[in-house]
Amino acid sequence: MDEVFGEENVVCVSYEETVRLGVRPVDRRVLAYVGLPRRVKPFYTTDIEGAPEMYSVKAFSFSGGDKKALCIGGPEEGGEMRFFLDMEEGSVVLVDFHGGETRAEVVNSTLDDFVEFLHRFGLCEKDILGRSPEEIGEYVRGMEEVLKDFDPLAFSCDDSWWSMAIDHVNQSEGS
Repeated sequence: MDEVFGEENVVCVSYEETVRLGVRPVDRRVLAYVGLPRRVKPFYTTDIEGAPEMYSVKAFSFSGGDKKALCIGGPEEGGEMRFFLDMEEGSVVLVDFHGGETRAEVVNSTLDDFVEFLHRFGLCEKDILGRSPEEIGEYVRGMEEVLKDFDPLAFSCDDSWWSMAIDHVNQSEGS
């Protein structure tokens, strides 16, 4: 993570804090030792403003029961959207609180997958600089195939978060 984003741009929380918060052991390692990038434009940031705050635990009520989730960031321009780690199942969910109506989408099956996706999009931003639209298109198609292999759920529909992220990269780079 440090080699792509720089050590100063990777945010970790102490292992002790992850225990206090009730994070599953498998996810503690990621949050404490791998970390989250401070920013992957425009898809993700840890520099969120307002509630829910970074690393706060929020309870959600669903027809199947209550769940606790840890806020782990938000889209860069998504003032009322937050990424949450489901503290029971380990999936990462994007929650939109816009207009008082809460909507949610599972964006990755695991926190490991979520961090891998952020890492790959960070690499992409660096790797496509100075490339032709055709080269960028080929690079992004290859990245998408790798990411689909990692976490097929992330691309389970055409308007999923990561499908739209891939489209954004393709459109913004003119391919």
